[in-house]
Amino acid sequence: MKEKIKKKKLSLGIAILAIFLIIYGANELSSYLRFPKEEGVVILAWAIVYLTSGIGLFAKKFWAYRLTQATFIICMVTTPLVLFLGDTSFMIKLTLVLIFELIFGFILYYLSKRRIKEQFLGIVEEEEPSGKKSVQETLHTIFATLGYILYFIFGIWSFLVNLSIANEILGFWGVLLGFTLFPVLLVVMPWYALVAWGNWFPLAVTYGGLILAFALNFIASLFSEDGY
Repeated sequence: MKEKIKKKKLSLGIAILAIFLIIYGANELSSYLRFPKEEGVVILAWAIVYLTSGIGLFAKKFWAYRLTQATFIICMVTTPLVLFLGDTSFMIKLTLVLIFELIFGFILYYLSKRRIKEQFLGIVEEEEPSGKKSVQETLHTIFATLGYILYFIFGIWSFLVNLSIANEILGFWGVLLGFTLFPVLLVVMPWYALVAWGNWFPLAVTYGGLILAFALNFIASLFSEDGY
């Protein structure tokens, strides 16, 4: 016996997020069209990404769901660069970075919830289980397991690398802050090492490992029959 699963209605949170992306993208596009500059190509690209994501979310497209996730992951990774730009007080910049990181983190957490993801899944036909794992299920298990292993390995490795940077800068207090505010440690320290010392290794370990693990889990989701 087969059962059909239909897409759920769009939640209020997704509707608000889609509206925000469309408005922000339209504003960026309008600014670029009024004052086009060569260096504004990046702004134009982001404007298109925001507009595409927002419209796609309203249309309940799964690719738009993934694009929105990728967009906010990139925002989380690049936001700490603000710490090294402009003449504003470092504490003000740090406060702003922390606020935006919390916002981006909350959005990614919200998008990761099962009931939210279900809104973007197409109609799926499910058959009664035969008791044997298909090749598709096996591949899903393999890629998902590798992804979680990488999350664990690079998570511990990046924590130790960035903790050593905090110790180098602030000594005991850096280590203490690293343990109590480890998300901040993982966000700020790799960029500090790159900008202040020209050392790209912490950045590669921290974000490179995250990207690899995310990619493996994304591939695993492609082999999952229900899209998870």
